[in-house]
Amino acid sequence: MIYPLAKNCLSIEDIDALKRFIGRGQFTMGIYVKKFEDEFDKAAYNVMTNSGSSANLLLIASFISTGKLQAGDKVIVPAVSWSTTYFPLVQYGLIPVFVDIDHNFQIDVCELVDAYFQHEAKAIFLVNLLGLMPTDFISSVRKSIANYNFRNVKKAPYIFLDNCEGYGSNLEYNLCDGVTHSFFFSHQLNTMEGGMLSLNGFRKTEFDHAKSLRAHGWVREQDDNSSLYQPSGNTFQDSFTFATVGYCLRPLEISGYLGKIELEKWPRTKKIRDTNHKHFCETFKNKSYLLFSVLPFSENTSCFAFPLVLKKSHDRNRVVQELAKEGIDSRPIIGGNFLNQPVMRKFKHISNANGYEVAETIDKKGFLIGNYGEDLKEKINMVHDIIEKTL
Repeated sequence: MIYPLAKNCLSIEDIDALKRFIGRGQFTMGIYVKKFEDEFDKAAYNVMTNSGSSANLLLIASFISTGKLQAGDKVIVPAVSWSTTYFPLVQYGLIPVFVDIDHNFQIDVCELVDAYFQHEAKAIFLVNLLGLMPTDFISSVRKSIANYNFRNVKKAPYIFLDNCEGYGSNLEYNLCDGVTHSFFFSHQLNTMEGGMLSLNGFRKTEFDHAKSLRAHGWVREQDDNSSLYQPSGNTFQDSFTFATVGYCLRPLEISGYLGKIELEKWPRTKKIRDTNHKHFCETFKNKSYLLFSVLPFSENTSCFAFPLVLKKSHDRNRVVQELAKEGIDSRPIIGGNFLNQPVMRKFKHISNANGYEVAETIDKKGFLIGNYGEDLKEKINMVHDIIEKTL
């Protein structure tokens, strides 16, 4: 493959360090997972998991376990995202309310506010689609709701952020009750498999529950100030006491170790990815065959992959085929309009009778090419030339 969607960007030095780590013989979650959690976001409570999908599950589970959410509550979600943004909601009996996105690939704020009050939603699950969310987006959502709710007739919603595609974005994370991250192979930080739940600094109760939920429901990791379980001092007893209806979402110790390496490398990795993103924006600016204008480059974003939305669905089919002939990988934009997925018949949800114009357009006419920590200028130029010749 000349231009894959993702590539292993671990250096020889990284791999040598991992080999030395394996020689230690410690594989289950341990001190390096804890060190990675401590260094990841010093302003939040961090719980590492075995995937970003598990981080989403753990986020919702912790708010269910503490009674903040309960079955039947409605949660606003964008119509374009990955499956595991939605599935933890329905698995706990919550009802997703689907809202269209805008031409910037983020949830439409006006439609979000209307849906929030119309359906008396309890929470909003934002998604940093493609890592392109504007810096002030979260505060704009909160302000829009507050302006609509100026008489304070309704309690402010919980704000969650699925940031699995956007590590490194300059966002107002402190305005979220919980944020999730993914460290899968194709994402900004790569720990092979892995994810992180970051809870706001005032969410100690949810943090205590999340630690228990991550590991079987036991209480081994509860501290002396735990809101869930007060350690008895009897290690024999406390090691096998269960207080929540938990899972096994624990990461491997090697993922925590690799996470520390990736954090140290991140400034260099971000610079390379940004250079690729800037070149992509300059290369595809003002193209007549694009239905959506390419967004201008911003260092405040952390572009996961490069989206292109063509004017005709037939054009997309032709372009994708020509790219594949030249060894260039492409894929749909995340899950497309998720309401079109057959799984939607299997769970209760709320959709807008007026439809989802932008999500539907992306579904039928959009595709992605990859971005990663390697100079991609020549590959981006190749994509440009193939599209120009095809269209």
